[in-house]
Amino acid sequence: MRVDVAAESGQFVVTDPSREFADAVKDNWTGGRWRSGRYLVPATWQCLVRLSEIDGGCEWTRAASDQADRLHAAAVRAAHLAGDRSADGEGRPEWLSQPQRAGAAWLAESGAALLCDEMGSGKTVMACAALDAIAHQSALVVCPKAVVSVWEDHLARVAGYRVFAVDGPVKQRREALAEFERHDGRKAVVTTWPLLPKLARLEHWPGVERSDAEKDDKEFDALEFGVAVFDEAHRAKDPKAKQTRAAWSVRAEQRWALTGTPVANKPDDLWSVLRLVDAESWGSRAAFTSEFCDLGWGPWGQVEVLGWREDRMDRLGRLAAPVYRRRSMEECVGRRIDRVRETRLAHLTAAHRRQYQQVEDEWRVVADGESSWSANALAATVRLCQAAAAPLDVEDGGVAMTGPSPKVAALRDLLGDLPPDEPVVVFTASRQLAEIAAPVLDRHKHPAEMLVGGMSRGEIDAAVARWEAGESQVLLATYGTGSEGLTLTRAKVVVHLHSGWSSVARMQAEDRVRRWTQEAPAVLVVDIVSAGTIDERVQRVLAEKRDLLDAVSPVELAASA
Repeated sequence: MRVDVAAESGQFVVTDPSREFADAVKDNWTGGRWRSGRYLVPATWQCLVRLSEIDGGCEWTRAASDQADRLHAAAVRAAHLAGDRSADGEGRPEWLSQPQRAGAAWLAESGAALLCDEMGSGKTVMACAALDAIAHQSALVVCPKAVVSVWEDHLARVAGYRVFAVDGPVKQRREALAEFERHDGRKAVVTTWPLLPKLARLEHWPGVERSDAEKDDKEFDALEFGVAVFDEAHRAKDPKAKQTRAAWSVRAEQRWALTGTPVANKPDDLWSVLRLVDAESWGSRAAFTSEFCDLGWGPWGQVEVLGWREDRMDRLGRLAAPVYRRRSMEECVGRRIDRVRETRLAHLTAAHRRQYQQVEDEWRVVADGESSWSANALAATVRLCQAAAAPLDVEDGGVAMTGPSPKVAALRDLLGDLPPDEPVVVFTASRQLAEIAAPVLDRHKHPAEMLVGGMSRGEIDAAVARWEAGESQVLLATYGTGSEGLTLTRAKVVVHLHSGWSSVARMQAEDRVRRWTQEAPAVLVVDIVSAGTIDERVQRVLAEKRDLLDAVSPVELAASA
């Protein structure tokens, strides 16, 4: 099979394609479309690779050949910058390491970039150094609420931008955007993931209905930014989610996604962040999973992604090389910061144990001598996890944790074993448990600040500032509020008081402390586990998930283009 390839309006055009080619593209191509008997594909690196693999080759017009040469040269340079671990970066700020400056240089040259360096390696400051280098007049940053002020500071200090935080009530957001549009110099908008669907229309995704309001243009749809930066981009892993489809619709000349966890739970998570930065090349989730993922049947007869297809990893590396970079923290900053893990057991009192057993019996079904969970297994595990953490007060259908909590007692003992006033960051999946713990710690001379849901950005910043200033020993945070974006390197001890089921949330939480500015050679990570309860099963599942993440997160996809 030999095909003729022309160039037209930024596309490659396969003219007079054969039947064999038509059959092949049904299974192996993404991003193309048929028009008047011709097959049109975006002039992207991925499509160029696929064209070059056609049996029999291509007959290129002069314009198509020139376009292909330019694409190839750009891809080779981008892949080199992303993949060459010996590359030395130049430029400012001078206090960055050479690998960090190399990362900034790669971002600056990339129209689409997925920066996946390990959590805590300095991705924020790399992005700001790149923004300073390219000097675009406008930028957009989408980030977690807790780090809006961090981005404001870095954009102003490192990149020299006038920064407008589009946050808070509607009137405040509109005033900030109006001021942004009036400003003539270099300027940047910073907003949050939850607010993004209110600022940009939602793109279509098959099977998901959109309301008329979600289809309508909003403030961001009238703007085109020089660069759009999506911090903690794993938040866009679900194509059905509103914030994902709002992020897709943002218009920008360059699109950068930053995340230390490109694969949160399964391999096709990688597709979602690739699609976020380069929709033309990675538009089809089905094509990605079919080509690169090991598929199987789930328990309810649905097709599930089981893992990577090992025989396709080199090919995925070749296709993703220009847009994907992943480095360990050691490679970025030149030294190791280890995790030292420890488990502390909490012991339920006799009365608490009886209540826990009663809760377990209520949710367990026994039939023909076999024991299993009730149909509502999710509710059962949530209730059991609550019961393992603290006694429960059940009233009028509501459930509340009460004291005394064996986990809080174990935390208090841990703090007593540490040097006096040793700074500690404590994470919990439950706001109620944080509210039980804080006054107990205060009474025992371990003053605590809390970061919990519902706090404003100003309240979060103020609580962190007080803890950083040494006014309190413990920073007590829920995973949802404190596990992303913050830099908490005053501490070198992290405690998981009450874990959820997300290993990614735990890793993100630990890496608030284990960051490139951490001066200690290791961070102590302590799990507080209620003995003889569902907590022990949670720990086993989380360990399995951590192993799975190590197996399916490609340490380095970049290969020679």
